[in-house]
Order: sequence, then structure tokens, then C-alpha cells
Amino acid sequence: MSHRSRLSGVRVLVVDDARYVLDVVTDMLQCNGANVTAVDSAEEALDILQRERPDVLLSNLSMPGCPARRLLVVVL
Repeated sequence: MSHRSRLSGVRVLVVDDARYVLDVVTDMLQCNGANVTAVDSAEEALDILQRERPDVLLSNLSMPGCPARRLLVVVL
């Protein structure tokens, strides 16, 4: 019997200014089959959102000096 992961094929954009958080979350998602793009700023995420539409956006909303809440406006 073949095993298919729950997140197989799900595209996730992860945004956080803490490198260790990006690494841990990316590893967890990828281990469960997700296709992950990880960036460390809201500006980078906004650039990516101009070209791609992930299925899931996972973002830290309290990054210093970053308009993270603007991501929500763009996505919503």
C-alpha cells in the first residue's frame, strides 16, 4: 500500500524573521509532504505573492520593522 502524506502537494509560504523558526517549521512541513517557500521578511513575501499563490500563508505578524499585517491585506 502506498503512503501519501496529508500535506502532499500543498504549497506553503512561511514568513518569519527568526531563522531557527523558519528552519524548524520548514522541516516539519516538508517532512509531511508540503512544498515550502521560507522567507525572513514581509517584503520578500509580498514579492513572492506577486508571482505565486500559495495554498497556505504562515506568518509571524510581529516582526520588527516589517509590514507583516500588510500581507493579510494583500492575501485577503
